[in-house]
Order: sequence, then structure tokens, then C-alpha cells
Amino acid sequence: KKLKYLRAVKNQLVDVPATIAELQHLETLWLSENLLESVPTHIASLKRLRNLRLCSNSSLKRVPFDSIAQLPSLREITLDEPHHSEFADALRRTEPLKTIEKTAE
Repeated sequence: KKLKYLRAVKNQLVDVPATIAELQHLETLWLSENLLESVPTHIASLKRLRNLRLCSNSSLKRVPFDSIAQLPSLREITLDEPHHSEFADALRRTEPLKTIEKTAE
């Protein structure tokens, strides 16, 4: 359970299991190019998470950005429109966040 890097790209994931919260050493989580409709709030329990990629999930509707923005180690998040625009303010309020990347449209 000391996994630091999880790249689950192009796996046709429709959800993220709650057990991901057990990966307390996780620093990088890539969930791009899946079929996610929402990002569960238990992602916000990953206190060491530095890099989160959620881009290219065309069905993505719900992302708990207020919770994610509170992650103390988060430095970079990559997402598509409209999420980039809708939640950029919440992300900018997080002082340690260094990069908010918008993927090409």
C-alpha cells in the first residue's frame, strides 16, 4: 500500500473504487481517457497527491473540486473544459497549487 504512482489511462473505467483512499502514499494519479461520470470525494483523502489528471473523460459531470482543492500536496491538475473554467477559482484558492492545465479543445 505504498504505491506512489497510479496510471489508469484508457481503461474504460466508469468509477473509482473507494479503496483508492487506502493508497495514502499516492502522489500521482492519472485517470485520463476513461468513461468516468464523477470523481468520488474519497480522492480528497489522498493527502500526498501532487498530480491529478482527469482529462478526456467525456462523460465527467461531477468533480469535488472544493475538496480536492484542499489537498495539501496538490501541485498540478489537468482537466478539460468545462471543468477547467468552472472550477479554476476553487483551485486557485489552494495556495500550494502551482499548475492548472487545460487540455486542448
